Amino acid sequence: LSQYEGKYAIISKDIKTLKWMNKNYPNVVIGYKMDKDNLHRFHIFRRYDFISIDVNLLNDKFIRKQREDKFIIGHNVIDDKAYNSKKDVYDALICESNFDK
Repeated sequence: LSQYEGKYAIISKDIKTLKWMNKNYPNVVIGYKMDKDNLHRFHIFRRYDFISIDVNLLNDKFIRKQREDKFIIGHNVIDDKAYNSKKDVYDALICESNFDK
């Protein structure tokens, strides 16, 4: 990726990967992917630029509070209903399938 001239971000749920990226490529945008398997590691490493959280994992009130000082992306959006209910809760959404949005 050091030769790539376009924009990109690295997203991982592996804390060691994020620490390595932060140390070796401090200008690269990195994000922590959170799901039910790694929820307990939420605050271990804070040097990420964004967090991607499964939209089915945490309640909307908690997400809105976290958005006050973090950029939060929702993932696992699988249909119009999920998109419409979460589009104002998260800073951005990752849609997992093709639907009208």
